[in-house]
Amino acid sequence: MIDERRGELRLIFLAWGVVMWGLVCYWLASPQFPRQLLALYSVGYLLLGLLGHLLLMGNAPRADEIVFPLVYMLTGLGLMSVLRLRPELALRQFLWVFIGVACMGVAAGYSHWPRLAYLKYSAALVGLVLLVLTTFFGHEAGGARRWLGLGSFRFEPVELVKVLLVVFLAGYLSEARQLLQGPKGKLFGLSLPEPRYVGPLVTMWLLFMFVLVAQRDLGAAFLFYGIFQAMLLVATGNLTYLFAGACLAAFGAGAAYKLFSHVQVRFQAWWNPWVRLERGGYQIAQSLFSLGAGGIFGRGWGRGAAASTVPAIHTDFVFSSLAEELGLLGSGAVLFLYLFLVMRIVRSALLATDEFLQLLTIGIGSLFAIQAIVIIGGVIKMIPMTGITMPFVSYGGSSLISSYLLIGALLGISHGGE
Repeated sequence: MIDERRGELRLIFLAWGVVMWGLVCYWLASPQFPRQLLALYSVGYLLLGLLGHLLLMGNAPRADEIVFPLVYMLTGLGLMSVLRLRPELALRQFLWVFIGVACMGVAAGYSHWPRLAYLKYSAALVGLVLLVLTTFFGHEAGGARRWLGLGSFRFEPVELVKVLLVVFLAGYLSEARQLLQGPKGKLFGLSLPEPRYVGPLVTMWLLFMFVLVAQRDLGAAFLFYGIFQAMLLVATGNLTYLFAGACLAAFGAGAAYKLFSHVQVRFQAWWNPWVRLERGGYQIAQSLFSLGAGGIFGRGWGRGAAASTVPAIHTDFVFSSLAEELGLLGSGAVLFLYLFLVMRIVRSALLATDEFLQLLTIGIGSLFAIQAIVIIGGVIKMIPMTGITMPFVSYGGSSLISSYLLIGALLGISHGGE
């Protein structure tokens, strides 16, 4: 136990050293930036790592010793990017990370995760209520109604809803797994279970998707669809569900394109940004220029031009800045961090002793994997941009706190399974 946590501490110091090197390079590229602020930032970042380490030592000493350092490294890249791209938001982002690490420590110390399986319908109901409230009382941004406000405080309910969705799916699939695996009938030649078994699952999923479409938050709808498909496939191993879901997704994407003008703008800007520069293509075009300017080795920390050329660089397009300044090798290393994180999550799922916990862990891994794939795929023009945040790296308090909460749950499950 002690050796494992010592290994975690060594990795934390390694991540801190990498980020400190980046901060020094940033200062060398921008000597006018206050050295005192950089020193304060470096000390604060180290204290965040030590806080997370101490919380895990006390609450989950047998948890996976590699997961938190991976997340800590990604968070460091995010903090440095926000400091570089939007200095006025750096302190606020740092505060959100502190709250997130504290939430992770509390979640890791919770030892009754299997009990959440009995609250699956409550989780789904709370999630739907939050989405409905956002639909009617939310604030619109970027063509989608995503935010709820309480005075001067605003948050994205969908970040909490994705946690509740994973809990619902894990609870329902662990309970009905055997019934969903065995086909009882056929529809258009496809083997399907009895409607009474698959009905509640599909109904709840359609309700979530309908409300998200009503909000015009197609990014969250795509994310929820991916989580649903991944968890259903892992739980049943039935490719029929994957095929049926793909057909529904294709139909839904076509309908969204016909119904919503901002979806048309995003698709057309993705398809040919060069002739749509004035209608959404400018972001993608500038992002591609930044990727090309980075080359293999990058321009160096603090030497990129994306901060002044790419709109929403600190949220949707933060990967463009990383790729320009770190190059193909550095951005590839960021991808490796996500890949390694998902691999450790899958390992924790395999070690879990409870079927619900296995599916819950798979859901967490699917969520992070899909988010990373979608945001990076959008930046490199592989798929249309959806407005999803890059986990632990993009600016945003709601995303950071929910992501750290999920990591805490994962580490708590890992602690019980080791």
